[in-house]
Amino acid sequence: MRAFLKIYTGTHVTHPKVSFFRGSQVTIETAVPLMVHADGELMGETPVQVKMLPGQQVIFV
Repeated sequence: MRAFLKIYTGTHVTHPKVSFFRGSQVTIETAVPLMVHADGELMGETPVQVKMLPGQQVIFV
């Protein structure tokens, strides 16, 4: 949770558990279903497939 607040300043990028990936489509699968939130809204649970719009950025935490 301490690292979460760093998202707002962009300093989370140096955290050892933060990873960056590039792609136009991302699928997230987990061993057990996990809740998925987008912009503070509950969207369902994993697995989830996300498609990015050109020129946009998506951040998963």
